[in-house]
Amino acid sequence: MTFEPYAVQCTTCASRLRVSDPAVIGTIANCPKCNSMVEVQPPPRRQQVAVGAPEIDSEAITEEAIAADATDDGDPIEVPRGFGGEVPDSTSEDLDSGVGPLPPAWQSSRSQRSRQIALVVALAGSGLIAAVLMFGWFVKNWSAESESTTETVAQETTVDSVNNAADPESTDQSPTDQQGTDLQNQDQLTGETVGVGETEPNPALPKPSDPSMGESATADPLAPVVPANQSSKPPESTITASGAPTGIPSDLIPSSMLDPLGLDARSKDTLSKDTSFPANPDKKETDQDGPIDLPAEARLFAGILNLEGGMDAPKLDAPATMDEIKIEGPINENIDPMMIANPPEPINFKRALAMKLFLAPTKNDEYPLSDLMMLLSQVSGVPIQIDWVSFDLTGIPIRDGVKGLKTAGWKSVGELLELTAASLNGEVIRSEALITLAPSDDAFKEKLAGLLDVSDFGPGQSTATATINAFLVGAGQPGANAKLIKVGDERHEQQVAALAVEAMRRMRGLKGKVSDQVLSRWAQSASNPRLDWEIVSGGNAGSPLVSPLTMAGLLRRISRENDSTCFVNWHDANRRGMAPQQLVMPFMGPNAGEVLKTTLKPYELHVRRVDDHHWWVGTEATYDRFPVIVWTEALGPSQDEFVRRIDQVSGTDEVKISIDDDSQKALLLLPRYIVRQMPKLIDGLK
Repeated sequence: MTFEPYAVQCTTCASRLRVSDPAVIGTIANCPKCNSMVEVQPPPRRQQVAVGAPEIDSEAITEEAIAADATDDGDPIEVPRGFGGEVPDSTSEDLDSGVGPLPPAWQSSRSQRSRQIALVVALAGSGLIAAVLMFGWFVKNWSAESESTTETVAQETTVDSVNNAADPESTDQSPTDQQGTDLQNQDQLTGETVGVGETEPNPALPKPSDPSMGESATADPLAPVVPANQSSKPPESTITASGAPTGIPSDLIPSSMLDPLGLDARSKDTLSKDTSFPANPDKKETDQDGPIDLPAEARLFAGILNLEGGMDAPKLDAPATMDEIKIEGPINENIDPMMIANPPEPINFKRALAMKLFLAPTKNDEYPLSDLMMLLSQVSGVPIQIDWVSFDLTGIPIRDGVKGLKTAGWKSVGELLELTAASLNGEVIRSEALITLAPSDDAFKEKLAGLLDVSDFGPGQSTATATINAFLVGAGQPGANAKLIKVGDERHEQQVAALAVEAMRRMRGLKGKVSDQVLSRWAQSASNPRLDWEIVSGGNAGSPLVSPLTMAGLLRRISRENDSTCFVNWHDANRRGMAPQQLVMPFMGPNAGEVLKTTLKPYELHVRRVDDHHWWVGTEATYDRFPVIVWTEALGPSQDEFVRRIDQVSGTDEVKISIDDDSQKALLLLPRYIVRQMPKLIDGLK
């Protein structure tokens, strides 16, 4: 049976498509016009019809399909093979096989584009309509508010004028009667009636009797201001026969949106009489009866703002004057709370001092005192502190050597300590955390007696003794008028007394019993340009380490490389967990200052240069609070001012001061952070 072509209709664009290939029957193909999916169904069964029957006309059907394709204004249609016409092979193969690109949402690109354009147009129209509605609503509300405000102002400003127009005899009243009428109208507006036939004006509104308002003042502060030489009656155009306002006075119409109150239209004379803009804002506005009546809440602030005329201005403390001295405070102590909660365990001296050593000093059979204590601390692990001030006052430098150690043989650390103390006429003092080596009490008192002997002062012996006693115990205290130097029982009190007498010798121009080099470590003149111990910088760090070294050994090695003796404040080191036997291996470079800074930074310790041959190791807080004896040059008549400045900057720190009447100089005991800033205290004193 031969195949006869037939036509199918696209459900999307209603185009009739000719099927001439039986292979596409039963498949889904793309419409060549709208590219939609078209199911190719089998041809319907033919029925026997008479030739020339009018119901079926194949030529008409074909011509109609061709005419529809020819009149389409869209994209050119590619008709696949099987529907008639010559087309490229690729299109016919896609149609026959039923495979082709599928448009999104099962619609053609043309339909999709049309819908998108319609959506954009709809959104744009909706937005435009909404904007128009919002603008109309805004304009309507703004116009309503402007009209209501204008009507309110016009009604309030014409109340008195209406009353005057209703009463023809009101113009013949005297000024006093006119004021009474205005006051009555004001009472009617405020409505604050206090009795029959008696009203109380609103204290918030200015009274007519206020001279700053003029004779034309009304009950309402927003009413127009009328000059004194003009009538207070409003223009006739603003009042009808019934007394209702029909317009707005011209002086209330704003000249522009930038001047809503019409200030540009008013003259300077009018502004000076306007209650809303007084000519003199600093002037106290009071009525004839007294000051302004303030509410109870406002009276709480009347004393501060001085709102009531009868009150005095508040009394405030005067600001600090320029002569107030600004002194930088000391560095605060900073200790890890864990170190405070877990202090070092008490030292087992029997076990720690039992290790034996054999010392073989090569330099004059002596071993430097400070280096020897560092070595014994390194071996035993026990911090050994030296009483440096006491040894300096007794004439035993800590840099000098200790004799008698070469022939000692094998000795334990404890035995070497006792041998050293015996050779120096000293004693070993043990505590829980360290050992202190200091001169014995007998040796120190013997040396102290010679230092406190003031017979070398000659005729000024009595005044020198009085000045020193006033310095030690305080003026007016028991012992201040004693003939001998009043010395306490504690070692630090004895040290201060000896240094004070030596400072007094310098103040009187006498030769001291302690060398200037030793005294300069603990006492100095305020005019001395070198008042501070600088942090060690530069210097020789030595050769690189090949193995770890103890902390005490490292400090001893670097200080000896720079011809100095290192003194360690073990009170500060112990509180921060630094032990003399602790092993370290720092990078030895580029100089000694950098090595020491890097090594001691975790413990917040610094190495300071006391002089050319002595280093001091401790914290900044201890250094700032270290007491120093200071004496000044002659103060003359500025003694009281200098004492006032010292009291001002001393705070809670322990400070001693006394003025020598013979030399007019001051003797002081100050913490080092104040001594460092002495030029600020002396500057300007004449």
